[in-house]
Amino acid sequence: MSAVVEAIRDYLKRGWSVIPIRERDKRPLLDTWEQFSRQRPRPSDWSAWWGKWPGCNIAVIYSSTWAPEGKQLVCVDTDTPEAEAWVEAQEDLPPTPTAATAKGKHRYYYAPEGLEHSNACAGRPEVRAGVHYSLLPPSIHPSGAVYTWSEGLGPADMEIASAPAWVLEIMQKPKVPKRQVQRKQEALPTFDEGNRNNGLFRLCAKWRADGVPENQLRSAAHDFNRTGGCQPPLPDREVDSIVASVLRYPAGTSVGRQLAAQREDKQPAEKPLPPEPPPLDEVAAAREEQAMAQEVNGLAVPPVTLVAPGPGHLSALAGQMIEEFDAYRKRPKVITGLRTGFARLDDHFLGFARQQLIVVQGPSGYGKTLFSQHCIFATALVENQLQEPALTVVFLCESSRQQLLSAYLGYRWSLPRACRRPGSEDVMTDEQAERMMAGYSEFELLPIAVHDEFKDIAVIEARIRQYMEEGPVAGIVIDHAQEIEVPRGRSRHEEVAMIAVRFRDLAEKLGIPIMLLSQTTFKDGNYEPQYSRGLREKSSLCLVVSRGKPGATREVAVQSNVTRIICDKSRWEPAPPPLILIGDVDTGRLFEQEEYERLQAAEGGARRNHDNG
Repeated sequence: MSAVVEAIRDYLKRGWSVIPIRERDKRPLLDTWEQFSRQRPRPSDWSAWWGKWPGCNIAVIYSSTWAPEGKQLVCVDTDTPEAEAWVEAQEDLPPTPTAATAKGKHRYYYAPEGLEHSNACAGRPEVRAGVHYSLLPPSIHPSGAVYTWSEGLGPADMEIASAPAWVLEIMQKPKVPKRQVQRKQEALPTFDEGNRNNGLFRLCAKWRADGVPENQLRSAAHDFNRTGGCQPPLPDREVDSIVASVLRYPAGTSVGRQLAAQREDKQPAEKPLPPEPPPLDEVAAAREEQAMAQEVNGLAVPPVTLVAPGPGHLSALAGQMIEEFDAYRKRPKVITGLRTGFARLDDHFLGFARQQLIVVQGPSGYGKTLFSQHCIFATALVENQLQEPALTVVFLCESSRQQLLSAYLGYRWSLPRACRRPGSEDVMTDEQAERMMAGYSEFELLPIAVHDEFKDIAVIEARIRQYMEEGPVAGIVIDHAQEIEVPRGRSRHEEVAMIAVRFRDLAEKLGIPIMLLSQTTFKDGNYEPQYSRGLREKSSLCLVVSRGKPGATREVAVQSNVTRIICDKSRWEPAPPPLILIGDVDTGRLFEQEEYERLQAAEGGARRNHDNG
């Protein structure tokens, strides 16, 4: 079963449109599977499907699977010895991902768009394309045969090859031209410098709302850019970035909904160059003309030196600044990057995408790790709803992966601690067992990468860079600073400052938020925690986790279920009021105070808890 989950995760990452098929069968489990011929399933779709049909077969739909511009994924299906022999006899047979089936082979190629599915005939193979699907490894054929990738010929071993000429000859020419993005009789709008990115995004969003397939949309965007729609044309990489942003949303998503969910653009806004000073001869001519006018009119007025406004003068920049600010002000309110799952904090900061180093400080046992786990899970569950979810990368320097899974079962599925400890089989109900299995299946597909084997800062930095190269990253969570190994300094205080500087610089360079947990200490006889000044100074946001009533001894504080999140420093936004959270002892879940009180009232006070501070 785990092999199937790993395969699904890999196929989704490659942009393949994968759907569930009945176990040991070829029939789809979805009555409406054809809707995914226009859009790729999201990880959240598979979370639900796997929870409902664990162990199902899987299949790829060709029409909605990613392919290079102007191409489509096709499959040469040889299900008879004659068809396989005919293919092997072809002179041009480039190596390409190939699956062994119950009767033959599936060879995957990229063919030009426009060519259509062709059935097998006269000993030749079938070429599957368009709104058709094929079983993928490790599915099981009705005969019991297991689909496998041929040795050295899996998608992880090589790139998909371009279809040779004999494949194109077999495929059907379209009888009816496929829907394409065409310019209307009236000219499409043109976007000048300063409006090109936003204008092209809106145009692509309209095409996406009309259900235009991915490859056609990408081609149309480049054509529009090259043929004068953007003046001057944008670089191809910027067009690809805009198209990728639009393709996060399923085909048919309304333009309004796309704009409402659009993330903050990380690319710097296009800024027109400041006006150049007029040539010296023009300045001289203007002076001469002014002097002549004064002489004719007999005015005793000193000549005015004409100087073009400098690059920073408001007369040159005010219009541009106002336009940029107005565009910023009118953006939809969208939470981006790491989030906490607590409405007050998320609404205040609009997520932590803008932050660099986020330091979370607090004494041991006060709930730093629990707070960070809420951030991890809240971010992953939201990202899981997107077509291309961003990854949350977690480095556990003190706890373990097992503890993260246990925390998720309490956070998401309200499973009490008794169900997550040794001996749980003796106390778990059937209903709790079902929730645990649902949690297992959902957890497997969350966009989270977790490591508990690294402590060397250089290794952690290298891993972060690697993840950034592989795909979008929502943020990094590191628990915690005191366990990270760095070159030895003169004191531990200096070493912690070194950790803060390196992670801050990395966050700024890569443009992602890094959340770093740090444990504070107590002085003898003094219950006031001693916070790290070095970490605070290097952070853009510093949050302090407090427990129980202010001034309570540590022994009393750790018994309280009241947690306070205090913003000690905020570079980009004013600090919000302290956030009061109430912990549920059974599940380990934190709730905002108002939400917890509503739950208490709804459950008739049955929820167990300790004193409220």
